[in-house]
Amino acid sequence: MDIGVIFDLRNPPEWRQDWNRLYGFTLEMCQEAERVGLDSVWFSEHHLFEDGYLTQPLTYMAAAAAVTTRVRLGTAILIGPLRSSVQLAEEATVVDILSGGRVELGLGAGYRIPEYELFGADISTRYGANDRRVRELREIFADPRHVPAPVNGTIPMYLGYQGPKGARRAGKLGAGL
Repeated sequence: MDIGVIFDLRNPPEWRQDWNRLYGFTLEMCQEAERVGLDSVWFSEHHLFEDGYLTQPLTYMAAAAAVTTRVRLGTAILIGPLRSSVQLAEEATVVDILSGGRVELGLGAGYRIPEYELFGADISTRYGANDRRVRELREIFADPRHVPAPVNGTIPMYLGYQGPKGARRAGKLGAGL
């Protein structure tokens, strides 16, 4: 059994602390997770939350990669339809290289209208758009023009879907759930 921990880096206004302290302490917790033998650390994404929910999990994972050596690093989840496939592939590849091939990419469709408005994206097409991201990412990782490539040639992908319909979508795409 693999055991991991998830971080969202929320910092509620009622007991807000210095952002540098919160982000730095969370990196220390990533190191501690590795020290005590956990298998993975995961980071999630949201936008326009009053509590400062982590907005850029891949950027933060690059920092976690720099202070750890063994734990897997994953997004749980990153909102796939809000970014282009090329951007996701390139950013995930950089983190994968920095971490020595430890990245796992969890993609979800999201559910919050304000986030879609922020990015100028259409929430009504979110599931199809997220499924397309998975297919496009695989194509990019397989394309020899994509240089540098992920350490292991590709990056494992998971879908943050729920229920039987979500499991069916993930299954059709050959992705984890």
